[in-house]
Amino acid sequence: MVEDMLEQVLPLLGWLMALGIGLGSGSYATMPYYRLAHGEACAGKWIGRKSHCTACDAQLRTRDLVPVFNWLWTRGRCYACNAPVSRAYFFVEFSVTVGSLLAYWRYGASQEYLVLHLLFCSFAVAAMSDVTYRVIPHAALVVAVMMGLVLRALEFGEVLSAIQGLVLGVLIGLAVAKFWEKRHAMAAFPRYDMLRLLAVCGLCLGLTQALLALPFLLGGWLILRLVARRWLAWWPVMVTVCFLLR
Repeated sequence: MVEDMLEQVLPLLGWLMALGIGLGSGSYATMPYYRLAHGEACAGKWIGRKSHCTACDAQLRTRDLVPVFNWLWTRGRCYACNAPVSRAYFFVEFSVTVGSLLAYWRYGASQEYLVLHLLFCSFAVAAMSDVTYRVIPHAALVVAVMMGLVLRALEFGEVLSAIQGLVLGVLIGLAVAKFWEKRHAMAAFPRYDMLRLLAVCGLCLGLTQALLALPFLLGGWLILRLVARRWLAWWPVMVTVCFLLR
């Protein structure tokens, strides 16, 4: 009787754990999302400043840090000055929470779950920074590279394919940049950001999947950019595809 109850309860507890981890890390991820782009420390009260409103500088209360739900409850407004709070904070918290649930669905309660979750946290910070500030923080990429290598080692017992995927991403990026710069002004193509993006995506996918995915993703972005004739953020789409192909 007790064993049957445990079999029914334990899976639910696992999902609640993944939800709690996702909400907690999503709340923290909003800190590097904003602070890395502005050159601030990200260790909270121990090194940097406590979380505060970017409009009136009021220190956020504990209940103001409740992820996802507080933004919905306050309708995206600061409690002190009623200034609008960017939707980007909500999307970072929400996407990290969803990423935690997807990682748990894929691996269950395991080392792979934690590593994949941290990888998605770094992706979420980089993607939203690209959308909002057109800056891709180095720290987020370093975490993504480390977690990608660790996950590859845990899942397949080797990292050679990940390194080959990284090299492939860089080579594809260099080829496309060279092709673009022959026909457009050199400043019109953000070569460095694109190379970093393709390198990290190639590493996370591995050689085989990178061969299939990266050319189509990059080609699709270039077509959209030519049609729109303006800057387009590429991180959200590309890293989401890479995450789903894991």
